[in-house]
Amino acid sequence: MKRRNPSKENEARLMVLSDSKCCVCGKRGDHIHHVDLDSSNNNLENLALLCWQHHEEATRKSSMSKKLSPRAVLKYRELYYEAVTTKRKKALDISNTYLKSLNSEQLFQTVTDAVLLFELEKIKDEFYGGDWKEQEETLRKLNWFGERRSYRVSYEVLQFLEYVADYTRAGMPSGLAMAVYSRFESFFFVDTKKKKQTIELGELSNQIAFAMVYDSIIHSKNFTITAYGLLILKSLYIDAKHHKIAALTEQVLDSYKEILSLESRHGDYQEEAMEMVKKFKNDLETHGLAFPALPDTILQLMKASA
Repeated sequence: MKRRNPSKENEARLMVLSDSKCCVCGKRGDHIHHVDLDSSNNNLENLALLCWQHHEEATRKSSMSKKLSPRAVLKYRELYYEAVTTKRKKALDISNTYLKSLNSEQLFQTVTDAVLLFELEKIKDEFYGGDWKEQEETLRKLNWFGERRSYRVSYEVLQFLEYVADYTRAGMPSGLAMAVYSRFESFFFVDTKKKKQTIELGELSNQIAFAMVYDSIIHSKNFTITAYGLLILKSLYIDAKHHKIAALTEQVLDSYKEILSLESRHGDYQEEAMEMVKKFKNDLETHGLAFPALPDTILQLMKASA
């Protein structure tokens, strides 16, 4: 059978449904798996996102070792989709206050948020229908939102940027990655009075950075995108440590741990990319978002991918 890649729309929908994670273990999804093993059947119902290990188990032909059956993949996927949906509903359920109990300032913010979220949906539609250059221009329209940001608007924008970051594996250009980094700077903020909401924004930001770093190393081999992702991690770490939000500093360190595990898990990782990751990790405690000192070989690779 001739292999055909899923449509851009189905791939994007799969990423959204699975939160870009393996539906079996919750780690970063590496492979779009065809449940019935027919690589020409790209119906969304036949696709599941799996990490490299569980994709290998699901496609294993040998009867000598345990195989992940299609039925098991479907059950894991069903349960994981439910978990992702529940998590998103919980994250957005930030208040049980009815509109009649809001003061005039709160009511104004609620109406403003509704208008901005409506405009955001139009920006999303425009983004998904454009080419790389048009998508970069579309993201710039989010600048206007930054002046009127609230938790709800920031959460929705960062969630959108998480989907954009998943385009790294599809060859997203460096300019679009820079736009993602710039929008992160505008929409992640620390509210010391609302720690839970800050952590939720930080979790999304961490996922954006992880997607950019992980997929640029494994899939696109784009060192500039790797650097932008690492800058997001560093910015997040600095803010979290300054405000003593241990949950976020731990998330950043966990991301580094999983990224660095690529050295032993994959044979096709780039040695220079892993060296860059280590340089940034060792530089986390340095205040400021300047790049750490990088070897000329890495700087040349970044220049070539810019």
